[in-house]
Amino acid sequence: MDQGLAAVLGATVGVVGTLGTACLTYLTARHQARDQGRVAHAQTVRDERRATYLEVLTAGEILTSECAKSWKWITETEPNRVDILKAHTQLEAAMRNLEKAANRVKLAGPVDAIHRMDLLLMAAGREMWAVRDRLESGGGGMPHSNEYLESKAEREEETRQLVIWARTELDKVPH
Repeated sequence: MDQGLAAVLGATVGVVGTLGTACLTYLTARHQARDQGRVAHAQTVRDERRATYLEVLTAGEILTSECAKSWKWITETEPNRVDILKAHTQLEAAMRNLEKAANRVKLAGPVDAIHRMDLLLMAAGREMWAVRDRLESGGGGMPHSNEYLESKAEREEETRQLVIWARTELDKVPH
């Protein structure tokens, strides 16, 4: 084999090797960029869900606080109609905020978030209505009502189940 042919073959091998390396580098970089995009998207979804779950828990705490405050107030005083209307308004506003937060979870969360939110909303609604019924009856009398205490316990259990469910869901999303 003469030197010219050896030089051409050597150059050809060099070009093919360089092209092969470039192709492998491109494919690896493309795959890595796609994986980074997936991880970034999963993190964004996780953060959004976490924020909506916290929003529901916060709204639920506000509603619970309003119910407890109204319940205590209605059982310890003889309120006038204006005070009762004010308490109604505060309870309804707190419930609406919980419903809005739950709807955001239904939108941002997985499909089973709908069921979880509906259970929480039903329990919170029963708690609020037990207080509202007491408000409408004029209050006073027995400080403890089975309906209120049962609905409060049910809402507390639904909140506990929501926290467990949300924690499990958040752990499913890579972070």
